[in-house]
Amino acid sequence: MRSTLRASPAMTAGAVVGKAVNTRKTARAPSAARSIESDTVRSPATGSTLGGKPDVAGRRVSARTGSPARPQLGDDLAARPVAPITSTGGVSEGVILNRGKNAHQFASRYHRQRRRGIQPLECVRHPPAVITFGGMNVTEAIAQRRSIKKFHDRPLTREEIEPLLEAAVLAPNHHLTQPWRFYVLGPESRRRYGLALGERKARKLPDPDAANAVREKTAAEHVAFPALIAVAMVKHENPETREEDYAAVMQAVSIIMLAAVERGLGTHIRTGAVMDDPAARAAVGVGEGERIVAMLSVGVPAEVPTSKTRPGAAAVTRWTD
Repeated sequence: MRSTLRASPAMTAGAVVGKAVNTRKTARAPSAARSIESDTVRSPATGSTLGGKPDVAGRRVSARTGSPARPQLGDDLAARPVAPITSTGGVSEGVILNRGKNAHQFASRYHRQRRRGIQPLECVRHPPAVITFGGMNVTEAIAQRRSIKKFHDRPLTREEIEPLLEAAVLAPNHHLTQPWRFYVLGPESRRRYGLALGERKARKLPDPDAANAVREKTAAEHVAFPALIAVAMVKHENPETREEDYAAVMQAVSIIMLAAVERGLGTHIRTGAVMDDPAARAAVGVGEGERIVAMLSVGVPAEVPTSKTRPGAAAVTRWTD
């Protein structure tokens, strides 16, 4: 997947750092800027104050040792690999910096890459910077997403599914608990899950023949899915963490759906009590201490429904002082 990134000179947290094709042809990253009002040096990424006091050359030095001070950026940052990013600066390989364990990770990586001749590239999270993937930006993907009920028969390959999951694990999660677990179901597993769902539907029918027909129809529908992904979460012993993890996993689900749109695929999310059914859990193969939170059917859309009218954000938004 070829990605395109347009970076703004403004810098905030969540920078993107990449390897430049030719560092001599790219502009040098902005250095820490001195605040005229406070005579402090601030991070080009977050605007937070760097440690120590300025020496005669204007550099920050440790008050204790007199050596160059390690920048303190306030927010912990850690690196994760992403797909190659291209920009006007010429970037051939990139990583996204997210929150991590050590406050100095970003600064250390920044200076380490500079010493190795790698030109760091930074961009803001919000406008005017625009990050696009495959010619489609995130807003377009959100607007084009639909719940697809009819797919073409062609099964998805592992190579088509894995990028969706790689995108999903970039979802924000508190303390990097990585609570998500993904189960990609094969034909037999899909059939057994469909039978479990069909059995629950059949219980509502008094006619045995009709009930059996519902079971078989539901099982056949699940076998026909080009791909079916069960998204589960690890149930943390702490209730507060468990709630945060659920929110993180549902963000990962949204990312899968948007990444699918970008690749010309469609998805349909399903939830419900069946996910706690012992037969359904056995069909998925979910582990002990895990909870299924969503089932995602994925494939090439055979029919795309029209967009339904929704109220605007103003109807559900309250601005406070």
